[in-house]
Amino acid sequence: MKMPKFPLFIDLTGKKILIAGGGSVAARRVNTLLRYGADVTVIAPEIHETIEKAAAAGALTVHRRVITDDDIGGQFMVLACTNRPEINAVLTRLARESGSLAGNASDQADCDFFFPAVVLGQGLSIGICGTGEDHAAVARAAGQIREIYEKPQNGGNEP
Repeated sequence: MKMPKFPLFIDLTGKKILIAGGGSVAARRVNTLLRYGADVTVIAPEIHETIEKAAAAGALTVHRRVITDDDIGGQFMVLACTNRPEINAVLTRLARESGSLAGNASDQADCDFFFPAVVLGQGLSIGICGTGEDHAAVARAAGQIREIYEKPQNGGNEP
């Protein structure tokens, strides 16, 4: 049995987070990280429209190009979300060598942390994470918790 990851809640306000890759996985990460005030940079030749919209609004920095080794240094966290597992592995190695936390979207064993499903509401920040073996179970749990915390507080009788 795999050991679960320890849930650690940290302040990401202004922390530099680099996301390599511009697809749907990167877009989900961007949406979550921006809700926590992170200083997000995305580097990829092609960028998902959700990321494009956030960049147009000034919420993050986007570089439409291939990532290089020089991009890695000085980051709090590096998320390797390209569609090439071999590139993701190199990026996470370089991230760790530079002192950054590293997450490889294509290899759970190559992650310093798991990116949780997040529920924000009623003054709470709830992270849901499994062992990495059943993403559907995590999504179901997050959905059930969202139903509770996204309902109006007075039973729907808002003035």
